[in-house]
Amino acid sequence: MNLYWQSFLRHAASKSTVGSIREFGGLEAAWANSTLVINNGTYLASAPSSEAELRNRIASACDDARPHGLPWALYLYEPYLTGVASEAIASEFGLHRVMGLQVMTGDVRKLKPPLRLLPDVEFSRVTTREDAWTVFDINLRSYGMPVSMADSVLDTNAYYSNPQREIGFVALADGVPVSTTSVIELDGWLYVAMVATDPGHRRKGYAEAVMRHALEVSAATMGTTRTALDASVMGAPLYSQMGYQDTGASWTMYAA
Repeated sequence: MNLYWQSFLRHAASKSTVGSIREFGGLEAAWANSTLVINNGTYLASAPSSEAELRNRIASACDDARPHGLPWALYLYEPYLTGVASEAIASEFGLHRVMGLQVMTGDVRKLKPPLRLLPDVEFSRVTTREDAWTVFDINLRSYGMPVSMADSVLDTNAYYSNPQREIGFVALADGVPVSTTSVIELDGWLYVAMVATDPGHRRKGYAEAVMRHALEVSAATMGTTRTALDASVMGAPLYSQMGYQDTGASWTMYAA
């Protein structure tokens, strides 16, 4: 099963000092309990047998989320939903499609060479809260989200507390942070996350440069070369160009 996104959510929730993982009614809610919507995720634990069952599960997810008073997302694993009008059903509960995530896998040893000369940048490993804040600053601005969420995320300790399993890098061009990538060891895979480039520095090769560097260091540190990621529409062409393969599976994120 291509459930890397589920593993990523569980990882953040289990490391968060205020996180929780709840199972109920064919669902699992893995919440880091910060204001960052993507890390408060509820998803199907198995395929629903009918549209009526999916409707009941989404109703339960909404009921579970309401008392927490935090932004949250419903993640639907599309292979579970063949022939089911999931988007229409989600909209009945005020949940609307935010983005799709395309499941891709690869091997660090088999990545394709760059199609162009990559920029000469400095790579700074994430070791301090200030470094981690820079990672979230770039990511939040890249996705049009409030930068104020960064402190909420960092206060939970959900990221970068285990340097043997979590490796993040920031690329600096002339000393200016321009792009970032993190790699987390999940179930024997190098899971790529937090890939983003400052909106003012895109299309210069910074993301590819820092991602390749992060993967090389992570493979040497963690002793595995299998790699996986869940790609946005914007990121998928780059990953395909690098040698990642589309598994044919996908997730869809819904939020209020």
